[in-house]
Amino acid sequence: PAAAVAHLRRHLGPDARALLHSLEPGQYVGPEDRRTLVAGINHALAEQAYLHLDAFAGLDLPEHVIVRLNDVDNLTERQRLTLARDLLERSLPGIIRPGPAGSGVLLLGADYDPFITGSLIGGHDGDETLTPRDLPWAAWWPVIRLWIFAALLMGLAGLLMILVVHPQWAHRELMAYPTVAFLEEATRRSGRAWLPDLTRSQLFWIAFLAVAAIHGLNGLHQWHDWVPQIERQFDFNPLRQLFPNASRVPDSWGVFHPAIFFSAVGFGFFINTRISFSLGVSAVLWLVLGAILLRSGTSLTNSPWNIGNNGNALRFGAYAGLTLMILYFGRHYYLHVVGRAAGLAKPSPDVPAYAVWALRGLVLCTLAIVYLLAAYASLSPLLAVMLIACVLMVFLVQARLNAETGLFYAQPMWFPSVILAGLLGVQGIGPESLIILGFASLVFMADPRESIGPYIVNALRLGERMGKASPARLAPILIVVSVVGLAVAFTVTLTIQYNRGFRPDDGWAEMLPRLTLDYVSSAINELHARGELGDTVNMSAMDHLRNARPDAGVVGWALLGLALVWICAVARLRVPWWPIHPVLFVVWGTYPMTHFAFSFFLAAMFKWAVITIGGERAYHHIKPFAVGLIAAELLSILAFSAAGTIYYFTTGLHPPLFRILPG
Repeated sequence: PAAAVAHLRRHLGPDARALLHSLEPGQYVGPEDRRTLVAGINHALAEQAYLHLDAFAGLDLPEHVIVRLNDVDNLTERQRLTLARDLLERSLPGIIRPGPAGSGVLLLGADYDPFITGSLIGGHDGDETLTPRDLPWAAWWPVIRLWIFAALLMGLAGLLMILVVHPQWAHRELMAYPTVAFLEEATRRSGRAWLPDLTRSQLFWIAFLAVAAIHGLNGLHQWHDWVPQIERQFDFNPLRQLFPNASRVPDSWGVFHPAIFFSAVGFGFFINTRISFSLGVSAVLWLVLGAILLRSGTSLTNSPWNIGNNGNALRFGAYAGLTLMILYFGRHYYLHVVGRAAGLAKPSPDVPAYAVWALRGLVLCTLAIVYLLAAYASLSPLLAVMLIACVLMVFLVQARLNAETGLFYAQPMWFPSVILAGLLGVQGIGPESLIILGFASLVFMADPRESIGPYIVNALRLGERMGKASPARLAPILIVVSVVGLAVAFTVTLTIQYNRGFRPDDGWAEMLPRLTLDYVSSAINELHARGELGDTVNMSAMDHLRNARPDAGVVGWALLGLALVWICAVARLRVPWWPIHPVLFVVWGTYPMTHFAFSFFLAAMFKWAVITIGGERAYHHIKPFAVGLIAAELLSILAFSAAGTIYYFTTGLHPPLFRILPG
């Protein structure tokens, strides 16, 4: 409509108006001129005078837009900008691309409200304590509908996926399940004895009392300087002078300043010696790789939030390789499950009914997540499926790590949104989709060391071996616990948040969203500088593929990680003496393994020596000693946590910081 277009021209910035006067009909508008026009349009949208009802009289405006135009003075700045953008799209149909659809990505659309967002950040100002009933649930509903429901469905999808793979892992591949083995060893009782059998072992008490004494003295040292401290760390830093390139590799401190974690030594005793050895040498081999690359003029980058980092891509490729290996080794079983779930195969005793229904539920959960992300976050189904595949791959591999190695602290150290940006290129994803992928990655796996997979794996195996409860019987209980647990946790967390506000000392919670927005901002600036920002807005699934420009480095390093896993897997099958397990390439360079590698190496050497000298009988005789190491460390953690809690509620002061395991 001419009136609306003329109204827009009057409110453009001076540079944009001058440019329009100089252009000929049909003349090509280059990147610089387009940036000038966009800046002029943004100038018009920011002016409240642009929102004048009479100027848009020629448009067929819906009632809610007219109501807002008549109440412009009472709108917030963000509401005015949203309304102005809507009117611009209606004034220039087909010329201005529509904004992303949906709602709930951010609370109140990132608008500020003194109570809804102000109290959430800084805490409630009133004297009364807010209860869950007092919280602004209506304002939170769009966020809950999108992110909480999507997170719940993702957790259920992970649970159902583990139900599918459990028969293969537990009864065909005969995974070790070291956590379950430890619990069996620690709780085994003869007859009507009150205490476990291992409490009658001198080796158990030697290990238990020694570790408890070490942690007890070290913990008391944090409270009282006069209590002696027993060092658990070794200082090999003088060796840095001999290996200058290795010293410059990220996380080299794990090799030059290692620490002993007794629980890792204990768990390492329950797993295959070659797996313990592989975990133990992972930190050293990471340094070797980094030093070789530095010598050739390439650095080994390792931050999960930087697009194009080779360390991230290398581990992503290893995760993909291990996932393919899992599927390949169980291909006959998995194909039969798929056939049963699709109604194309006959029932078989090798495929339990619960696995079939779990696969169907997994598909439904995936479709529901895709719908939520597409309908309320405007993410294309293609990117949603790729994101879900990455998250489920992390859940699967971490569950496998725990079932096979007992590794109780693992992180992938790669971020789905960052990896997808490397595989498709920023041009292939677009700014809005990259933001949504970043937020979704945070919601689904901000810190996947606590992913659902390992918990479910051990619960199912523990139920079978100690509780005599089948997975079919446990599955409904686990689903109910997951749903109720998330609902209670979210409600309690939100209630505390509104009463107390954010913790100023929680740097991790502050850092995660900031780093996500930092790399998104960097990507947007890159697109803007190349004049490609407008072409990457509001893309369809085919546009993502058409505009894809994969980062050659990311693709190459990912393929290398995949190849290393498969070469190592084939070597283990064909070469009897091969000492390395593919798990090495999944965990090397990660924060947890930088801490624990030395302890797993000690466990491998300890177990190798015991079996070499005393054989299998000596190994079983030494087991109570390993259990004592684990039990003492876990009970020490509980004891000092309880002491700190009592101290805080008694005095109102924070207790001295004492960490037994890395944070």
